[in-house]
Amino acid sequence: MEHILNLFEESDGDEYCFHERIPRASDARRIGSIYAGYDACVIGAGLAGLSTALKLARSGKRVLVLEKNRQVGGYAVNFIRGPYRLEGSLQMMDGARKGESFGRILEELGIENRLECVEIEKFLTKIDRQNECKCHMSLNEAEFLEEITSLYPAEEGNIKKFFKMITGMASFLKDWNDSTTLGKVKLALKNFGKIPRLVKYFNKSARDVLDAYFMDEGLKEDIFKFACFFGAKMHELSAIVFFAATFVKFITGAQYILGGSGELTRLLAIEIALHGGVILLNHQVVHAKLNGDVVHSIIALDKEAGVHVRIKARAFCWCCDPRILLDQVLDQGDVKKFCSLSNHLERQPVADSIFSVYLGLDVDMKDLGYTEYAYCIKLKDGTEFLMYIYSNVDPTCCPAGHSNIMLLRFMPFDAFHHSVVLDEHKRGHAYRQLKKAAVDRVIHDFEEGIGKKGILKHLRMKAAATPITYWRYTGSHDGSFVGFKATFNQSIRHPTPQKTSMVNLVLAGQWVGIGGGYALSMRSGILAAGKMMDQLSKMNKEKDSSKAPIHLNSLDVNYEKLYIQ
Repeated sequence: MEHILNLFEESDGDEYCFHERIPRASDARRIGSIYAGYDACVIGAGLAGLSTALKLARSGKRVLVLEKNRQVGGYAVNFIRGPYRLEGSLQMMDGARKGESFGRILEELGIENRLECVEIEKFLTKIDRQNECKCHMSLNEAEFLEEITSLYPAEEGNIKKFFKMITGMASFLKDWNDSTTLGKVKLALKNFGKIPRLVKYFNKSARDVLDAYFMDEGLKEDIFKFACFFGAKMHELSAIVFFAATFVKFITGAQYILGGSGELTRLLAIEIALHGGVILLNHQVVHAKLNGDVVHSIIALDKEAGVHVRIKARAFCWCCDPRILLDQVLDQGDVKKFCSLSNHLERQPVADSIFSVYLGLDVDMKDLGYTEYAYCIKLKDGTEFLMYIYSNVDPTCCPAGHSNIMLLRFMPFDAFHHSVVLDEHKRGHAYRQLKKAAVDRVIHDFEEGIGKKGILKHLRMKAAATPITYWRYTGSHDGSFVGFKATFNQSIRHPTPQKTSMVNLVLAGQWVGIGGGYALSMRSGILAAGKMMDQLSKMNKEKDSSKAPIHLNSLDVNYEKLYIQ
């Protein structure tokens, strides 16, 4: 047990990701060193890239997807470690019910009846070892109010006022997001009294909102736990995001996908293939050739064959961190064409990264009294960690009688990055020592936090992912888990736009719009597909009207239409 497995690396989980069902390079007809004949090329096979590609493929477009890793999904992946199926990123989502936000995304992609979700009744169970108390943060509003009021009786009146206000605002913003333009006008007239309050907090932070209602800092921290996965601190998170994306869970509930996030991305990849799309794994984009305000072609490294290939398409979608495009893919002279995007990226703060430790135990945590799914455990020294017992919501993730656990802490990137610098930019001795110390500390805190001495004798597997792991796997700046911090400037005032200075290049993923999360990333992919189809339609009209079109696919070789065998 001294060897700590890497979560995203040296994976033996290919069988779970159904790679035999996902097209590889051999599934397309290669013309020398060129892949051509595509309407669209999507770079990055995470949730945004897969959603973009599927939307395009279902619309009859010829789509090529490039993914640098050997499995699709980005953060949304599962890995097999012995008898345990580990989760790359999914803790829970909201709106997966039919007709809700995530449910509608699945409907737009044509997979609404292909996934099974389980309802999560309690968002978190807080265990405080300092004060020896417990609080169930139920997603049933009445139950939660009863629980939180019992902990902070002096704030009872303020708690009731706050939840009346914030659930009303969350409901209004949810309906606003779900409405057409005409529907928004009707909604605004119907809820005219809420508009001044919305304007009041428009450019405020979650801290401003909580300070306006509560005196007790402990109560503020507990309520802010509903926003813990935005990777932003209380004074940074936009109040509007705090309203809309956090407390909407009281309306839509929270769900977990049976089979894990890999089940979702596996399904998306298979649907792309069934609709004629091609996914090339182990293909990393290394260069883009521009022609004026058009992306002419891109060069990708086929990491299996060790050769470079050129890809020509009429439209492109970049679904990774835009910094990679600017810093690693474009020529220095071409970066100047993206000065607006470059300046924007420099101004926006990046969300925190995380440190995850995975444990496989040969004992059922339910038998030890831990029957819920999600826990926040505060130790006697005041430090906290999150614990997710996946086996409590999805028994298929490990053998019967075992437990599959994720322990999570938000952690700065710099400490781990400094260790890599000390190792001459390699994951050498300094990095391994820091990682081992961090894993040992988390496991020690786990034993102390759950109050079960001797629990570690049941330990059968441990794996870990540091901020460096997340950075190496996805390329996300500083190993960010959800893109930019959801501040007012980034989420509301100046969100990263999807359009770029290239007429045939759009952006999608957790770095655009409001930011990260499953639903937002997939929605950005669907929107990107719509923009690409508009551009393709415009190109076709220009060609039909005999205007001088830009022939992005003009080659010196004859080629046939590419397709999956």
